[in-house]
Amino acid sequence: MKNKLSEHCVDFIDDAKIEGLVNNTAEDKSKIREVIAKSIEKKALDIGETASLLSAKSPEIVDDIFNAARQLKRDVYGNRIVVFAPLYIGNRCINDCAYCAFRRSLRTTVRKTLTQDELIAQIEALEDSGHKRLILVFGEHPDYSPDFISDTVRKVYDIRKGHGEIRRLNINAAPMDHEGYKKVKDAGIGTYQIFQETYGVGPHTISFPRIRPAHGVDLDKKYFVSDYDFKRLVAILRLSVPYTGMILTARETAEVRREVMAFGVSQIDAGTKLELAGYTEKNPEQELRREQFQVGDIRPMDEILRELLHNGYIPSFCTSCYRSGRTGQIFMEYAIPGFIEKFCTPNAILTLEEYLIDYASPETRRVGEKLIVKELQKIRGGPQKQKLLERLENIKSSGQRDLYF
Repeated sequence: MKNKLSEHCVDFIDDAKIEGLVNNTAEDKSKIREVIAKSIEKKALDIGETASLLSAKSPEIVDDIFNAARQLKRDVYGNRIVVFAPLYIGNRCINDCAYCAFRRSLRTTVRKTLTQDELIAQIEALEDSGHKRLILVFGEHPDYSPDFISDTVRKVYDIRKGHGEIRRLNINAAPMDHEGYKKVKDAGIGTYQIFQETYGVGPHTISFPRIRPAHGVDLDKKYFVSDYDFKRLVAILRLSVPYTGMILTARETAEVRREVMAFGVSQIDAGTKLELAGYTEKNPEQELRREQFQVGDIRPMDEILRELLHNGYIPSFCTSCYRSGRTGQIFMEYAIPGFIEKFCTPNAILTLEEYLIDYASPETRRVGEKLIVKELQKIRGGPQKQKLLERLENIKSSGQRDLYF
């Protein structure tokens, strides 16, 4: 379906070239190891080099790719895992994608747009679980105009319960024109997630949306990606774009997320419910007629965070880069050794402390406080560490919140 934006689009992707590289690049172990070495130096790969990694079939070479992805993730992003949640605002849609339960031709899907009271209830429920950053999801439909999205963003920022507040909203919605993007940006969003080229800035984040079971969807198994190939994909993309954030969603099961996390993932969603108005419901069973696809990891957020902590990750609710202007190309330039220690790890520790005090179960708090002590021991002494210690104490004893570097 064409719109006024698509009429001016140019297809700059050479499909034949890409398919040729994928299909005709033979496994060359020496070449693959050279490519891995380049990536470990945090140099982005070209498509030919990425095709070399995709050609790897030998178990020992694939293991080399996995190990390199683990190392690169630690070097660039440390052991932080940024945590967020999706909130579906409305599921009306003009598109007819075969894999989606929200496609326009499917008449048995429950169509809904949250009312203002429902929006307030959903945000308060998310705040009660400890969330600070969300992605608001809108179907591609004229009802979800730039004005509607902007108004929704401002309403969400105004909703606060106790220590709860949403500090940064990202948006997943339809393409807009320049004026539409400007309106939404002026409402104070972080990023605008859209499945199209981002105009030369480079990929801000990459997600891995494997096809999942969904209401009214019956797809040929040939479209499914195996767990093994999925793990290879994540690891290869981490090596291809060293500084790009990578999101592993709750589409995947807890088992898959547990294993793939180490291959370069920097963000996950937790405590996810995709049903329209689902965060206020106590029934753990999913209602597929009200969600885009079936969620694979349905564990409560506290359980997911406790597992992260047990595995040595720092769950982070940090939003400081958005609010300090360290985004886009600027973030790409900042994401070098030293940035993690100066900004990301201290901010992750501060937001984790908030969560442990305000929302965590006793067991999660015990594990979390133990990890914070361990992380503080890794940070070199000096003014930065002293400021961090002071802010941690202010959170604990003075009830201050939203302290960041």
